[in-house]
Amino acid sequence: MAGENRTLQYREKMDSSSIPNNIILNLTQIEELRYGENPGQAAKFFVESGKKSSFEVIKSGKGGMSATNWLDVCRGYDLLKHFDDSSVAVMKHGVPSGVASEYTDRTSQRDIYVASRNCDIRSAFGSVVAFNKPLTVEAANELSKYFIEAVLAPEFEEGVLGILTKKADIRAIITPNSSNLPKYEEDEDDRIFLTTLPGGLILAQKPYMTGIKTHNDIQNSYEIANSDGHSISLIKSANEEQLKEMEFAWKVNFGVRSNGIVFTKDRKTLAIGTGEQERVGAVEQAIVKAYQKHASLHNIDFNSLNGISDLEKIISPLQGSICSSDAFFPKPDSIETMARVGVAGVIQPGGSKGDYSIVKAINENNMVLGLSDKRCFGHF
Repeated sequence: MAGENRTLQYREKMDSSSIPNNIILNLTQIEELRYGENPGQAAKFFVESGKKSSFEVIKSGKGGMSATNWLDVCRGYDLLKHFDDSSVAVMKHGVPSGVASEYTDRTSQRDIYVASRNCDIRSAFGSVVAFNKPLTVEAANELSKYFIEAVLAPEFEEGVLGILTKKADIRAIITPNSSNLPKYEEDEDDRIFLTTLPGGLILAQKPYMTGIKTHNDIQNSYEIANSDGHSISLIKSANEEQLKEMEFAWKVNFGVRSNGIVFTKDRKTLAIGTGEQERVGAVEQAIVKAYQKHASLHNIDFNSLNGISDLEKIISPLQGSICSSDAFFPKPDSIETMARVGVAGVIQPGGSKGDYSIVKAINENNMVLGLSDKRCFGHF
């Protein structure tokens, strides 16, 4: 719980007895897709025999659904199961380009959608937009102004389908209530996720489940010793607002490809670094993206800047933000980089041999640190 000092305990090997030794697949085709991940790749959509698809396509758009459409639909739906407040995820190529939730004066669904879209408006072109609450007429009018591949929501208000029908390309999908999906470590879940690999191999694993239900589950104090036995503790504790922001940022990270870095403020993403091979690179990628968007909004020639070192010439769009990292920081270089652009705090699993140097860097830069105890890698 928040405020407790404790040593992180990692389970090196999970009990795999819930995964059977033999898996027999019996699938029924439910849809022939216009193509797979690329034109030229034939594709079909299946469901387990005896079951019905939990998604209802009420408007198929021009040419129907593709594999990429369905991947974005399903990943957006799965991401939003973690959010109780009205939230919107703009999905692009399997990862969110922007996520926003209800916050202070951002209470209408239209405003939440605008915030999520404007997190990265360039990437939002041709996106799939996921809502966790019934889609309103006001929000539908706003999203119809842009090129959208598909929109999904648990319900559509009366009049919404008429608005969407005017857009030939857009696809509309009704989804079950995602908040009912298992998501916490103690939830019972008999699902097994299968990944087909080259050579006839199939990887079977249980779905990712989190121990973070609310901000109160984030560890907010920490004591660690180095190899010489010297101990160090966090000097500054995150306040309740920062812990709530950490919870939001951490849950967005569930939908980001590792190495995943998410910067957020006021319950919306500022930038997302995804799919990098090294962690500080993901941090740098996300920082540059945040500045690029900020520069374009203020007519600053971003190309005139000389890399990360010149970003300090611009008022930081990341001032006071929170960073979520899907795994521990092995070295303090990421912390030091974030401190230079005004990041206020970090949530990460911890558990690195370099934790002492991470806490030291957090203290030296007057930042706060939250620990999740568990990484959320996504390799997809």
